[in-house]
Amino acid sequence: MAKSNFSYKVSPARLVVFEILRRVSLEDAFATNLLTSTLTQNLSSLDRSLAQEIVLGILRHQRYIDFLLAKISSCNLAKLDLEVLLSLRIGFYQLLYLTRIPTHAIVNDSVNLVKLNKKASASGLVNAVLRKIANSVNLKKLPKIENPTSLDTYQQIALVNSHPDWLVKRWIERYGVDWTKSLAEANNKTPLVYFRVNSLKTSKSSLLDKFTEVGLKADNSSLLKDAFLLISDSNHKLLDFASQGLIHIQDLASQLVVQLVEAKAGMKVFDVCAAPGGKTTAIAAQMGNQGLIIAGDLHLNRVKLIKETANRLGAKIILPICYDARANLPIDSKCLFDRVLIDAPCSGTGTLRHNPEIKLRLSQDKILELGRLQTTILNNCSSLVKIGGRLIYSTCSMEYEENEEVIKKFLLKNSDFQIIKPKTQEIFLTQENFVRTWPSKDNMDGFFVAVLEKIK
Repeated sequence: MAKSNFSYKVSPARLVVFEILRRVSLEDAFATNLLTSTLTQNLSSLDRSLAQEIVLGILRHQRYIDFLLAKISSCNLAKLDLEVLLSLRIGFYQLLYLTRIPTHAIVNDSVNLVKLNKKASASGLVNAVLRKIANSVNLKKLPKIENPTSLDTYQQIALVNSHPDWLVKRWIERYGVDWTKSLAEANNKTPLVYFRVNSLKTSKSSLLDKFTEVGLKADNSSLLKDAFLLISDSNHKLLDFASQGLIHIQDLASQLVVQLVEAKAGMKVFDVCAAPGGKTTAIAAQMGNQGLIIAGDLHLNRVKLIKETANRLGAKIILPICYDARANLPIDSKCLFDRVLIDAPCSGTGTLRHNPEIKLRLSQDKILELGRLQTTILNNCSSLVKIGGRLIYSTCSMEYEENEEVIKKFLLKNSDFQIIKPKTQEIFLTQENFVRTWPSKDNMDGFFVAVLEKIK
């Protein structure tokens, strides 16, 4: 009698890891979204942390893992079924990077994963390869890159740090070898957890008192007054405060963009590409819930996210609407705004620490395509800025074609705008008075911000 699937025991964390990686591969899903979805709601806090470590770790190091897997197994990975390849990656990552988990538990779960997914014929392969890997790791005899001198510098950096060759090559051409190497290494590190205190629902002192009660510790950022860094390992407790709307988990670079908007009580603000609403609600807090914020997105389901975020955080001055920012906007041309924020759709190369799957999907052509889209949105929405008002353009991309080039093209056709020097720390300012942050230099996401003022 054949064994029931129920006899193939796999830990809850690794079952979730497998399903998330499967969806990332087949559905172009984003792992960070799935890690906070219903998929993980029944996991213990320890299992949730383990699942996050394995999923994001594999995606950060996938190219290098596959290189080593191919060397050790002598398999053509492209010919393996996805279920088999995912099981191998899950096992390999733990053997190589997580030293506290027993080898037998790692191997057994990976073998059972292929059996559960109706690929039992490959269970022997998975078992043999992972045991060989365990031996190699224990003896510190992992395969080396053969003839590394035969590879160009960019190819070596790309392979070891699991980045696409073309992306590393373009970074070296623009920023140099040393800068690119440190940037690629930083992209594979676990990001710090920052959050902002939601002043619409609580105060810093009140929040910190509640943190003390549950054993959470956080340090106030020296850069932004409402930004805090989590310094205790209790992410699940932090999520409880986020669900109550007392805080919003948000990278420091993203919070910096809001600071540069400099919105004040009573102003009219247009947040053009607002979903899911993190920056929008921070602007509402900056305004003390006094004034008006029009916030929208192209897709209705994302507009709903803006509304949900606003409700959770108590931001009452936000009016969410659905539109195409490239075309005619559903806003009267006489309705002009004090501030227009365009946090434009972009490649996201500044967020690879949070979204490592971007490395697997991006192309040079896509970057150029996004540059054209960003230019169109900027030109279309700039007409809604009042004289003396400001247009803030930001991306979480590190690519010139999506940032400086977009602004320079815009200014050539719009002489009624000028670049102004943003009020921020000098370390973030470029010679052209743009703002740039870097994962490698600033230990935050890579963002670009330009602040333009309408002068006539």
